[in-house]
Amino acid sequence: MWPVLVAFILLLPAIFVMTLIVANIAMAVEMARAGVDPQDSEAIRAVTEQLWPMSWLHVAVIMTSSLLVMLAALLGGFLSPKPLKERLRLGTGTALPSWAWGAALVGCFTVGQALESLSVLAGVWNYAVALKSL
Repeated sequence: MWPVLVAFILLLPAIFVMTLIVANIAMAVEMARAGVDPQDSEAIRAVTEQLWPMSWLHVAVIMTSSLLVMLAALLGGFLSPKPLKERLRLGTGTALPSWAWGAALVGCFTVGQALESLSVLAGVWNYAVALKSL
């Protein structure tokens, strides 16, 4: 249990540092693209305000933090006295009957349809607008 705790305690500062690195890289790219002088604080503030709504920055930060969480989960497995394969229970399982595959397929479609209906009813997603964009 303690290796997992150590891995996740190390994860928090790692996410913070990697987020700062990604944000600084994004800032440098946008400053170079806009031709901003690094000494001009007013221009840097304007570039920073333009940087926040950019979706690629959000995607990069989310990907970085997700990869670090995956690394921490695997690191906990590597630090554990149990072998990683045993810890993740990657051994052979019991064979599923053929009808279970069909039930899983129908279940996936059912869950997807239920979540879509819930998002439309909650007003989170408008399918008419999404279809017009196609």
